[in-house]
Amino acid sequence: MKFSPTVFLFFIFISMSPCYGDYSIGFHEENNEITDSEGAEINLSFWDLPLKLQIVTISVIILALGWKISALLLASIKKYPRNKNRLDILEFIGNNPGATVNQIKKDRGINRGTVRYHVNVLKEAGKIILFQNGKNISIFKNERKLWSKKHQTIIEPYMKSTTCKEVCKTIYENPGITNAELSRKMKVSKATISLHTKTLENMNCLKLKLNGRFKNYYIIENCHPDYLPFYEKIH
Repeated sequence: MKFSPTVFLFFIFISMSPCYGDYSIGFHEENNEITDSEGAEINLSFWDLPLKLQIVTISVIILALGWKISALLLASIKKYPRNKNRLDILEFIGNNPGATVNQIKKDRGINRGTVRYHVNVLKEAGKIILFQNGKNISIFKNERKLWSKKHQTIIEPYMKSTTCKEVCKTIYENPGITNAELSRKMKVSKATISLHTKTLENMNCLKLKLNGRFKNYYIIENCHPDYLPFYEKIH
């Protein structure tokens, strides 16, 4: 015979509810004599029940919890490891740190929507980590070494764009440089420079000094460009 979780919960509720009888004995308020009263209630807690009924109730609770945990584990097993596309994508990411969705799509011949779906499932399962660098998102297999402080050799070389780091490095080597000078020196637009200087401001490693209508940029002391992570983890 199979019992659903609803039946288990109903049994537990009945077992742990107060028990009611048709007869009780109490003291009369005036002379403290024992009197009988029919139809009165006897309230019993769970611990007042017979030992056998307590054991049965606790056993049912344990069985119900075990059933729920087993169902969750089974669902997790079915969700993750047996999907061929998902395993192929994970293998590709492991062999190609910093891979993008487009690279996976081209290499594995899977449409973009399907790749994004499997990437999200792998991220939720803790198998991969996504880092954003500008508009680019790089995917790495979740490994202990990623949390090392040597991000400039473990993560950044695989990033598609390192413009922000170049901006930081150029300012560091040319204290007081302006937006226009950065644009000319790096051969990128002023809008791009402004975008990355704003990022550096948010990282609290850039300070500005107004000089008329110009802004002079300086890297704050102890903010060396080689030791700043120019990306953010996508949660």
